Amino acid sequence: MESYQGNASKTIKNIGKGIGIAFISTIVFLLIFAIILTYTNVSENTITPVIIIVTAISILLRKLNWKWKD
Repeated sequence: MESYQGNASKTIKNIGKGIGIAFISTIVFLLIFAIILTYTNVSENTITPVIIIVTAISILLRKLNWKWKD
């Protein structure tokens, strides 16, 4: 029973870490994009593709972090 609880605790910790890394990287990338939108002539039509790309990069960062850990 202890083994199951230990694995569950480790799994929850890994999920929380993944969510944190993805959230923080998304916020940073979108903040950078907001600054670029504010101070340059970049069209607002680029918002949707940038959000998709930022989401993909955030997920990729978490996956790479998980792979390097093992």
